Amino acid sequence: MPFRSDHQQLGHSFEQARRRYLALETRLSIDKKKYTEYRKFMEEYIEMGHMEPIAAEELHNVRYFIPHSCVEKPDSTSTKLRVVFDASAKTTSGVSLNDVQIVGPNVQRDLNDVLIDFRGHNIVLMADVEKMYRQVKVAEPDTWFQCILYRKDQSLPIRAYRLTTVTYGEASSSFLACRALKQVAVEERETSPQVADAIENCFYVDNLMLGAPNVSELKKLKTSVAVALKKRCFPLRKWASNTPDKN
Repeated sequence: MPFRSDHQQLGHSFEQARRRYLALETRLSIDKKKYTEYRKFMEEYIEMGHMEPIAAEELHNVRYFIPHSCVEKPDSTSTKLRVVFDASAKTTSGVSLNDVQIVGPNVQRDLNDVLIDFRGHNIVLMADVEKMYRQVKVAEPDTWFQCILYRKDQSLPIRAYRLTTVTYGEASSSFLACRALKQVAVEERETSPQVADAIENCFYVDNLMLGAPNVSELKKLKTSVAVALKKRCFPLRKWASNTPDKN
């Protein structure tokens, strides 16, 4: 996680996170269906190891609590509800986590360039990386800067958790995820230069836009790219193409 040298300026964040979490629970308790979807999302986070409970004796390590809320996406084909994290929430010192993070450089091609190349092919396909940000682990010491409050039921005590992967809502998240994706191209360059070129030049954030002169070449490239990415925990999904061939 790229920090500025002044991250020691972060103040206390627990009370604000607690107040906003209780307000979130109050709103969700009015909409049982939405509350169920929210808890389902959070429990999946825990089950996948993307967040883990903090033991009482480790609470002194927490550097920042991120307030969170949830938004509905009715048109989504995968996740109808998504939890969003507010790393711009100010601490008691007036400084937020995003204030002390460096955004990082753009490590992908400009979208216009990706689209122009994409439209130059006869046969094309699209896909995206499943849970791209959450596939990238954060260095263990930095997880203490992305802690949250949560409980499965209002009858239970509120617990502190820390997020173990790159998290939406943080200033450096896009850079970290895209740089991890770019690393796949770096590692593939020597043995599979065509795959490396595809990963390096045909992605915009988590969206793959791939093309070839004919179906046969595109199938071969698709398989090679998918295998290389899945091997690094970047599985592709939501495939679409301008050819009726479903394979």
